[in-house]
Amino acid sequence: MVVNDLITILKGRCIASDSKINREIQYVFCCDTLKVVDDKASSDYAWVNSNVDKTSIDLAVKKSLSCIVIPYDITIEEDVIKYAEQNEIPIVSTGYCSYKVCSKIYEAFKERT
Repeated sequence: MVVNDLITILKGRCIASDSKINREIQYVFCCDTLKVVDDKASSDYAWVNSNVDKTSIDLAVKKSLSCIVIPYDITIEEDVIKYAEQNEIPIVSTGYCSYKVCSKIYEAFKERT
């Protein structure tokens, strides 16, 4: 699955770095605690995070994450979106809650195997 597939599955939209929407996704990780993400997330994960700021973008770059998914269509500050663009981290926004996001991704992975 790639980020663009995720956008379709989540009926979402890419609000930052749409040039990277063909990046592969291997797994989904849902957590707002940066330390836990730093300890547990791996390369090519989609990160479901409702608290996105520049520090989150830095962590996504460090961990080489595929994208950040924002649930509930939460509004992100314009400077954070620009920072994500500069760092080539796609941000996907969806109206679904975090649980629904993870469920839909899980089901999509199940269908592909």
